[in-house]
Amino acid sequence: MSVYFGLLIFCVISSMIGRGLTINRFDIRAKIVDVLPFLALFVVSAFRYQVGKDYGIYVGTYDLIKTGQQARIDIFTYWVMKVMASLNLDVQYFFIVSSFIVNYLIYLAVRDQSKDRTLSYYIYICGTLYFASMNTVRQMMSVAMFYFSLKYVESNNWKKYFLCNLIGGLFHQTAFIFLPIYFVLKRYMGWKKYLVVIIIAIALKNPIVNLLNGLILNSKYAMYVTYSNFANTAWGGWKISNFINLILFLAYCLLLKNKDTEDSIYTNIHFVGVLCSILLLGIPGGDRIFLGFRFIELLSVPNLLYKLKLRKISYIILSLVIAVLYLFYFCYTIGVQNGNSVLPYVTTLFSIN
Repeated sequence: MSVYFGLLIFCVISSMIGRGLTINRFDIRAKIVDVLPFLALFVVSAFRYQVGKDYGIYVGTYDLIKTGQQARIDIFTYWVMKVMASLNLDVQYFFIVSSFIVNYLIYLAVRDQSKDRTLSYYIYICGTLYFASMNTVRQMMSVAMFYFSLKYVESNNWKKYFLCNLIGGLFHQTAFIFLPIYFVLKRYMGWKKYLVVIIIAIALKNPIVNLLNGLILNSKYAMYVTYSNFANTAWGGWKISNFINLILFLAYCLLLKNKDTEDSIYTNIHFVGVLCSILLLGIPGGDRIFLGFRFIELLSVPNLLYKLKLRKISYIILSLVIAVLYLFYFCYTIGVQNGNSVLPYVTTLFSIN
């Protein structure tokens, strides 16, 4: 855990220093400080060894591709590995490339969209998206692309939004779910209409779950229903992350008045997360869909605090309360449960326990 605590402290301090610097093309110091959190996040992730539950799966997949065998993997990831294999590169280069993609996209999303970069980086780590990217690598590349593409929703640039998420879908097919929601992200419905949809979702949960399970059984994703290692992950109830998403959705609905486009986007992403939490509890492995929407808090929480227009002392106190709660979440999910199997941390550069 010491490596991750050190990373957290470094990102917080460097981003706080960056607040006092104006970034322009002539200010080299500001540019360097601005990129430091990205570099630290990238290095720790890129040079990990046997860190992440799916680490061995990617190694095995790469070995199959190197020997010319078939591998069950999305097309972009396949071609990244195919190029690596043709150059006779070590499998570590896959983790270097994937870590760069995820962390650079998150860096761009935070840089362009966050109201408080320090808090965003803090939540990126303590909210565990960072650690999910060490496990469900392909999906988190597509999720990071989705968060990056949200700026195109606000600017009404549907072509760039669709292009980004089509690319994300070629890394992991769950990203294709981000395409149709473009048309509703900016439409705030009002809490009464949201409540009606939630009630309908709860009432129709069982037939919808049965239908989806039937469709999955007749597809190439049948293993998510039949294989024991996936079937055992079906939720008996909501996890902490589901409640965090629900609380943020309610906060956006009830605390913010006169919502602008950005507020509506975050409200609707959290709302889709709530619907996923309701409908996908009965589908083994269904939490993978929820993950695509759950991690938006790294942008939505700073935006919420900013839009509440609190006095400075109130803003600081509330930020500290949020930081403490996320720290407990981080310590529990990573330190106690070893979520995503990221402990102990070992690197190809040097060994650290």
